[in-house]
Amino acid sequence: MIVYCLGPAGTSSYDAALELFPKESLHLFKNFDALFNALTKNSATGFVPIENSLHGSIDEVLDLLIEFEMKIWKTFDVSITLWVLWIRKKYRKSPAIPRHWLIAGSF
Repeated sequence: MIVYCLGPAGTSSYDAALELFPKESLHLFKNFDALFNALTKNSATGFVPIENSLHGSIDEVLDLLIEFEMKIWKTFDVSITLWVLWIRKKYRKSPAIPRHWLIAGSF
C-alpha cells in the first residue's frame, strides 16, 4: 500500500503515519492541496490529521474532503508527546523580546 501524508519527515503527521503504517511506502507532501490532488490521480491511501490539540478541527482538511468528495475510511487516535526546552538567561527589557516570553521564563 502507498500512503500519502503531510511532510516533512519528523512532523507529527509523519511520525503518526510511521507508527500506524510501518511497512508501507510513505510519500510526503508539502501541503494538503498537493496531497489531495495526488490522491485523485493515483491509487493510494491518504493519511491526514482532522484535528489537533493546538487548534482543534483542521478546517482546511475538512474543506478538502468535501471539495474532492473523499470519504473517511478509518480514524485513529494518536497520542503526540511534545518536549519543550527553555534555556534561562538574563534578559534585559527590550521591545525585541515579547513580554510573554519573559513571563514564561519565570515558571
